[in-house]
Amino acid sequence: MFKVISLCLATLLISACGSVQKIETGVIEQSKLVIRSESLVGTRVTIGNSFALSVSKKDLTPFRMGVLGVSDSENEKLDTLTFEVNEGNQRITVVMGTTTLFDKELYFSKGQTRELRIRQ
Repeated sequence: MFKVISLCLATLLISACGSVQKIETGVIEQSKLVIRSESLVGTRVTIGNSFALSVSKKDLTPFRMGVLGVSDSENEKLDTLTFEVNEGNQRITVVMGTTTLFDKELYFSKGQTRELRIRQ
């Protein structure tokens, strides 16, 4: 009797582990761009050919403290914008009025976060 029960359990275990997987789960790694400057309100940010934003106060990303509440006094005082961007080469342009503050083509790999610091 014990052999029959052991054989049934072994068969169930082997067949369960050998089945075809139909569902995948995982983390989607989105590439991000973080722009920091003394003043970003009133600027126009363009990413590639498909996205443009005239920055207002409500678009800014609130500052979050680091690990264990460690603050970064330099970044705490800066305006911050965070964008999700597509992988590959993207032209990033930041314009304040008629002055171009930043205009460069950057490469974003999967899951990469790039941070720009624009000094005015």
